[in-house]
Amino acid sequence: MPLPPSRRGVRRAAAVAALALACAAPWRGAAAQMIATPVLQNGFANRGLTAALNYGSSGGSRSYGLAAAYTSPGSTLSLILGAGVYDPSGSLDGEALPSRPSYGARVAVMGPRLMQRRVGIAAFAGVGGIPKKGDSPSVTTLPAGLAIGYRQAIGAGRGISVYAAPFYSWSRSSPAGVTTTGGLFRVSAGLDVGLMPRLGVTVGVETGAKARAGKPGPTASVFGAGLAYAFR
Repeated sequence: MPLPPSRRGVRRAAAVAALALACAAPWRGAAAQMIATPVLQNGFANRGLTAALNYGSSGGSRSYGLAAAYTSPGSTLSLILGAGVYDPSGSLDGEALPSRPSYGARVAVMGPRLMQRRVGIAAFAGVGGIPKKGDSPSVTTLPAGLAIGYRQAIGAGRGISVYAAPFYSWSRSSPAGVTTTGGLFRVSAGLDVGLMPRLGVTVGVETGAKARAGKPGPTASVFGAGLAYAFR
């Protein structure tokens, strides 16, 4: 027997509320724009403060870092900050290139929610880089793009989300006192899995156009993973 209109409305509202709570994204958006980590951005963001441990790998180079994200009470604006260590591959004059500190920051503006709030859209822009150390040049990258995400509740207090983000990445490097710049179109894809209401994991990949010899920017696909906790 079908539910009367009033009860159907209540049931639909309850389902949407349960989805929003279960997929409140306690781990999303806590990966800043650090070198050798993928540019992962979801169309959803968790309200309040989230902290994360991040790992990235690209062409033999690795990145380790901490990140924190804050999203406004209305879940419309997110600010992400990160710091860590960049461990490059390769050598110079027979000596292994030194590890260096890395930094990153990103701002994301959440857009409309579609399909009963299961689909979200966001615009984002960020900055990341590593400072000069010895003969190793400084590197700065500025990505900006759009993200679309889909989320689905799994039981009570858990959920998954898949998302993709095409973006343009502009990079600058200063080897031997000569500044070089370049821009590339890239795309990333990620998967978030909520282990508990406050704890979750993220895995993702970034690929697309690669920098030519002598130009700054990624020269390989970038892989990453993170573990995050939401203080809410």
